[in-house]
Formats: sequence, C-alpha cells, structure tokens
Amino acid sequence: MAWRTFLQNFYFQNGNLTSPAGEDCRRTSDQFEAPVKEPIEDLQTTVQPLKLDVEKRRVPQERLEQSQAPFRCIFEQSAEGMVIMDQYFRFLWVNPAFCQVFGYTAEECSSLTLADIVHSLDSPKYLEEMRRFLAGEIDRFQLEQPLNHKDGSALWVDLGITLLKKIEHQPVYFLVNIQDITVRKETENSLGQKMALVQDLYNHAPCGYHSLDEEGTFVQINDTELGWLGYTREEVVGQMKFSDILTPKSQKIFQNSFPALRDGNSVRNLKLDLIRKDGTTVPIILKKTAINGDPGNSPVSRFMAVDSTERKLAEKALCISERRIRQLASQLVTAREDERRRISLELHDGLGQLLTILKMNLSFLQRKTAAETLSHQEKFDESLGLVDQIVYHVRHLSQKLNPSMLKEIGFVLALHELFEEFETYQRIKILAEIDDIDSTYPMEVQVTIYRLFQECLRNICKHSEANSVKAVVKKELRKVTCIIVDNGQGFNLNEVRKRKGQARGMGLTTMAEQVLCLGGSFEISSKRGIGTKVTFMIPANCLQE
Repeated sequence: MAWRTFLQNFYFQNGNLTSPAGEDCRRTSDQFEAPVKEPIEDLQTTVQPLKLDVEKRRVPQERLEQSQAPFRCIFEQSAEGMVIMDQYFRFLWVNPAFCQVFGYTAEECSSLTLADIVHSLDSPKYLEEMRRFLAGEIDRFQLEQPLNHKDGSALWVDLGITLLKKIEHQPVYFLVNIQDITVRKETENSLGQKMALVQDLYNHAPCGYHSLDEEGTFVQINDTELGWLGYTREEVVGQMKFSDILTPKSQKIFQNSFPALRDGNSVRNLKLDLIRKDGTTVPIILKKTAINGDPGNSPVSRFMAVDSTERKLAEKALCISERRIRQLASQLVTAREDERRRISLELHDGLGQLLTILKMNLSFLQRKTAAETLSHQEKFDESLGLVDQIVYHVRHLSQKLNPSMLKEIGFVLALHELFEEFETYQRIKILAEIDDIDSTYPMEVQVTIYRLFQECLRNICKHSEANSVKAVVKKELRKVTCIIVDNGQGFNLNEVRKRKGQARGMGLTTMAEQVLCLGGSFEISSKRGIGTKVTFMIPANCLQE
C-alpha cells in the first residue's frame, strides 16, 4: 500500500497515469502489493484484540497505582519503623523511620532477617507469641521487646507483626511495625525503682500504716503493723475490720470517731489498744492521714498508728516521779512553814518578851530619874521610841514568817490586810477583786497562794517602779485563777530566761514550781514600758492525788 501510494503520487506529479508508462507502473504496484495485502489484513485482525486488552489493562493499572500511592506515602513517611518481610522473615522493604531508629541504610537492611535484630530470641513471651503466629492461631501479635541497634545496644520497642497475604494457606508477606519506647521504658524503670523504694518505706516504716474502706475493713496494711499484730497480710486484708482487733473500750472510742473520719474530718492522738493474735494488747496512738477515692470507687481512709508502749511506760514512770516530787515538794513546803512558825514563835515569845522587859526597865529608870536634867529625859524618850519600833518590826516579821491570821480571820481577809499594808508602806495602789475560797482549799494550799501573792508584791516593789496594781482571785467550777498585774516598766522575759545561775534569780522559778507541785499552771507575760502580768491556776482537787 505504501509503494502504491508512492508511485501514484509520483506519476501524478510527473505524468498521466493513463499513459503507457503509467499503466506499467500501476501493474508493477499491483504485483508488489498483492502478496502483502492479505498478511497485513490478518495482522491487523490479530493486533486489534491485543490493543483492546492493553487498553483494558491500562485503566486498572492506573487505578491500582493511584490506590497504592497513599499506602506508599504512609509507609515511607510513617514516624514508626515499618518492615515488609517474606515468608522466611527476610527484609524486603524498610521505611526511613526504621533506618533512622536502628542506624542501618536501606541497602544494609536488604540482607537482614528478623532474627538479626531480635535482642533475646529465648524470651518466653516472644517465643509463645511467635509459635501461635506461625501455627496460624493468630494473624497478628504485639509485644514490648528489646531489639538490637546496629551498634549493638538494645532498644526497647513496641513490636507488632501482621500477616499481609496468604497463598494456599501459606504466608507470603509480613508487616512489622516498630515504635521506639526506650525513653518510656527508662522512665517506667525509674518510676518502678522509686515506687519500690516508696513501698519499702511504707512496709518498713517505724510506724504502722493501714487503709480502711467505708465499712472499716482493711484494704491495705504495712509490714510494721502486721508485725505488731502477729497476723499475715492474707488474714487481715479484706478479711478483718479494724474494730475486730480493738479492745471493747477502744471499740467504743473508734466507733464514735469513725463516722466523722469517714466523712473526711481529721483526727489526732486517738489512744487505742489493739489485740494481737496471741491475745496480748499493744497500745497505739492513731492519726488519720488522708482519704482517697477514685471516680466510681469507694473512698478509702488512711491511718497512721504509733506504738505507744514505751511512751505509756515512760508516762507512767513520769507520773510516779511527778507524784513523788510533789510529795517531796509538799514536805519541803511543810518543813519550811514549820521552820518559819518556829522562828516566828521564838521572835514573838523570846525576843518579844525581852524587848517588853527592856521597855519596862527603861520606863522604870525614866521615873526614877525624873528629877534629872531634861537631856536625860529626851534620851529615855528616844530609847523607848526605838524599843517600840523594834517590837513592831519583830511582830511584823513574826507575822510574815507565820501568817497565823489565815487561821484566825481566813484567807480573804488576810489577803486584804496584806494589800492594805503594802499600800501603806509602798504607796502603791492595789485594786483587789477577791472571791471567797476559804472553803475551797486546805490551809496548806491557802498558805501557798498567800506566799505567791507575797512574792509577787515583793517583786513589784523591788523591780517594777509601778504605781498601780490589780489583783484578782477568781473562783471557777473546778479551779481558782489568780492574776496580778502592774503598770510598771516591765522586762524582756526572753532575756531573763537566757540568764544562768544567780543572774536569773530564783523568785519566778520557785513560784512556778510551787504551782506545778499543786497540779496547776503558771504563766507570766511582760513587755518593756507596759508592765507585767502573772497568772496562775490551781485545780480545786489539787491534793486529792
């Protein structure tokens, strides 16, 4: 056909095809064209179905390439390491993330197998999951497993292996997903070590710890408290209530307090007695530390218990010691008062009588020498006046040493006379508010209170430079409170307390000890330029112990 067309075009341009030469050319063209015309037509007939088949295949191929593009993009750009393996676990394709994590190039990975990077092939969990996977029991498994880096170090990863395709029930391709969790594992290990340390501290703390649910049942208890009780954890947790190990008296105390504890209120120093497994008891001091409750779960109350056995023994010994000290102090006060009374009687009966006789003799001599000179009479008068002053001071000293007026006129009137005498001689005004406590205390306690007021007034006169004092004796239901306040110059109490030896003085210390021996309390407050306030309280039953 091509030759015929060529010859026709040639003779059309150079001569008439109907000429003899043209006829010869046409016949020649037909001779060449006839042998190939039929094979060409057969070839076109054969090729046409192939062209149609290719056209049909091209469209699905393009669609397949379009559908594979996103998955290829995911594989290449995934932040997780991804590997596609054949049925022999040989690496076929790896993504850049895998190469970055494990330090291999893509070319190096083509010679790797899964066994080359698994850190521990004999891991029981890994072997079990792989067995089930190869047996066809599961199509995918995932576990945390250490894998080998190119440099030999171990990396903790979240390893997932998925079966991609099977042919005649035989695996062809596997997909491996690898997420580097090394940092998370290091954090978990560090946290686990800290939690283990906290748990060890909890279990071996020097005090007991336990947690109770809303019903008071143990949900947690440390080894220390279990050691006190002699039980095992299995015997206690979830099996026993806290009230089960309390004595009857302690049960009442705890049952009255537990509702408030369960509601979130705090408690401190709840003294209870626990019953050990062998029947003996152990005293504790219970403190509530916290209350926790997760959403959907019941709240849990947490308690701290301190073994107070040694403390209780020490408290008992201290009470005995204090009682002995009080008895000794009381005996010392009694002995001192007896000595003062003896000296007072000697002054009154002995020296007082001698002074009286001396006065009588001087009066007699004065009358006998009445005719003598005036100067002699003046000397007699002066001597008699001095004798009167000596007699007064001796009687006054005798009364101070032995306030016999307490027995004669009672505590209240005796205290008023003390205040009046203080006002007269010291010219310091006293405002007194005194309740009647004559029937509240025995005489020895009244004497102690009287002496305390005497000491306070002596200190005011000696140190305060005050011009006004207020004294209060207030009788209350089970105690008597005494207060004495001055408007003097005051002092720095801390400075006085820091002094040592004689510089500190014994007045305040002695007063405080006397009050404490009676089971009371003593308090003093002072500030420069404002004055001083002394407060002491004595219980009504101070001598009944």
